[in-house]
Amino acid sequence: MNLEDQVGRRLAELRQQQGYRQEDFLELLHAQGVEWTQATLSRVEGGKRPIRLTEAFAISEALGVDPKDLGPDRTGIGYRVESLKPQFNRLKENAAEAIKKRDAMRDGMAALRLADALRKDRKATFVANGTASRFINLVSTWIKPTSESEQWRVPSRYTDALTLLGIEESFEPTPEEQVDYRQNFDAWLVKVLHDRFPNLTFVDTGARRFSVPGLTESLDVPGPLPLMGADGLAVHLGIDPATHLGIDPNGW
Repeated sequence: MNLEDQVGRRLAELRQQQGYRQEDFLELLHAQGVEWTQATLSRVEGGKRPIRLTEAFAISEALGVDPKDLGPDRTGIGYRVESLKPQFNRLKENAAEAIKKRDAMRDGMAALRLADALRKDRKATFVANGTASRFINLVSTWIKPTSESEQWRVPSRYTDALTLLGIEESFEPTPEEQVDYRQNFDAWLVKVLHDRFPNLTFVDTGARRFSVPGLTESLDVPGPLPLMGADGLAVHLGIDPATHLGIDPNGW
C-alpha cells in the first residue's frame, strides 16, 4: 500500500468516525475554501489523488484534528517503505547515470584498444562491430584531442584520431572526392582506413556497443558483481583492500 492509499484510508476513517457522509464533509470543506466534488473526495479516499498541503490544513480544520493525524501510522512497515522511496529513487537515477557513463567509457576503451592494436600491426585482421565513423568518433573523444586546426575535409577532432593511427591526409581533394566526403562520410572513412589497414573490416550490426571479437571481450560486463568479501573484491578489481578500500580484509 503506497502513501496516497494510506492517507486516503485514514481520511475516510476519520470522516466516518465523526459520522459525516461524503456530502456532509464536502460542505465543511467548501466552508474552508476547498471546492472538491464528490468524485474528487472518492479519488482521494481511494488513494488515486494526493492531498495538497493547503488541503490537508483545511481537512484537519474541518474535522477538528491535528494535520499529522491525517498521515499514516509512522510505526508501520508500510510507512517505512514509503519513507525510503525518495532515497531509493535517487539511487536508481544515480545508478542509471553511472551505467550510462560506464557503457560510454567501455566503448571508448574498446575503440582505443583497436587503435592500439592497429598501430602495432597495421596488417592485423580485425572485424569491428560498428561503423568506421563511430570508431573514429570514439577514438577522438577518448584520446582528448588538443588540435585546434580547422580542416574542411575532416573535423579537427577526427584529425587527431587519424593522426594517431598514422594517417596523414594532406592531399588536395578533387571535386569528386569532395562530393564523396560530404555525401557519405562513413564510406569515405572506410576507404581511408582500408588504405592504411587492409585487413580491417567494419560491420554495422545495429548493436549499441562497439566491439571487436577477440580483442574487447574482457570489457564486457556480464551483470552484477557476485557477492564477495573484501579480499575477493580486491582480487576482482586488482587493488589492495587496505590501501584502496580503507578496510582490513582480515576483519571480514
